[in-house]
Amino acid sequence: MIIEATEDFHLLGTDLKVQAGNHYRAEHASNQPNWEKRKSVFAQVAGGFFLLYEGEYKIIKEDEK
Repeated sequence: MIIEATEDFHLLGTDLKVQAGNHYRAEHASNQPNWEKRKSVFAQVAGGFFLLYEGEYKIIKEDEK
């Protein structure tokens, strides 16, 4: 899926960050507790993945099944 970050985030001690308004490829964070309830996703960023929760992103395009 493609998401758009709604806020800027930076993971302290790393170079991992997402910026509001930018689009990122993402996947459901199915390995996280309560991921369905929290609507957790991993956004693919340069250098790794960034965990985001509902409200921190909006879905631009869902994957086709």
